[in-house]
Amino acid sequence: IIPAHAPEPPDVDERSWLAAIAAAPDDAVTRLAYADWLEERGDARGDLVRVEEEMARLPAFTDRYWQLKPRRNELRAAVAPEWLE
Repeated sequence: IIPAHAPEPPDVDERSWLAAIAAAPDDAVTRLAYADWLEERGDARGDLVRVEEEMARLPAFTDRYWQLKPRRNELRAAVAPEWLE
């Protein structure tokens, strides 16, 4: 039987996630897994990652893109500029 929430390996930290994303910046799966990891810790940046990932897959002329843009801007304003880089 697998526990409902298996403990994560001790070497998994934010630096590891950011390094994995930097190594494969177009890998949406890694970015969304990072979003999950952030959300599990109550970090609102996970929502920002998800919104940006959804927007990246949408043409800029779609209604959904323009629905997401104000939320993205709001979330970005609440995050440290260093992290956005």
